[in-house]
Amino acid sequence: MMGKYRKLPFGYRMELGRIVVHPDEKPWVEYIFQQYALGASFLELAEYMAEEGIQYEAGKLWNKNIIARMLGDDRYIGERGFPTIVATETLERVKERRESKQITASKTEAQKALRRKCKCRITPHIEQEVLYLLNSLAEHSERITMPQKTTQMSHQQDRLMKELDALLQAANHDKVLLDPVPVAVVDSYGDSTVRYILRVWTKTEDYWDVRNDIMLKIREIFDAEGIEMIHPHIHVYTEK
Repeated sequence: MMGKYRKLPFGYRMELGRIVVHPDEKPWVEYIFQQYALGASFLELAEYMAEEGIQYEAGKLWNKNIIARMLGDDRYIGERGFPTIVATETLERVKERRESKQITASKTEAQKALRRKCKCRITPHIEQEVLYLLNSLAEHSERITMPQKTTQMSHQQDRLMKELDALLQAANHDKVLLDPVPVAVVDSYGDSTVRYILRVWTKTEDYWDVRNDIMLKIREIFDAEGIEMIHPHIHVYTEK
């Protein structure tokens, strides 16, 4: 407990007279820096933290000014005797974005359309994942097919979305990194087959455990959903 007023930056606490990393708050500090670097705004991050029920301090709600102060605090990279929580490279990306004044940029037409289509609030994390997929399809238009019959197109789309959702469910692993976000895409079509790619990122030492767990989870989910195609491809990237 920090008391009525927070004496240390969010993410730290005092332990036996020493400043140490707060284990419960550390992942949220990393999340805020990563999501801002990916395009989230101060207000979006403040609203998300409040919705998740993360307490900044007793009696004080999250707001965009708190987020702005955190993103400009060099103590998170180990300055002034504080333990490191955020990589220097991440803080540099945050500074570059703030200096370029991209924080005031208006929403793109794709972002506006995405928000209109969804019935619930879109978090920065989900928005970045969807936009990444759309950009990937725009760069590789050959992956987009247009079946001749409307009924056939609807059936195929439903099946593809079901299978892509199953792959992303399998990627829900406690050792999978949130930045970059997991991505599942349709890579190519063969004779009565569809080739998928599921990309997730993890730490080097966790590579084989994560890969094995996800492969088993894919089979389990596909069997439970009645999906016959049980040979998706998976690429796991390690964090340097």
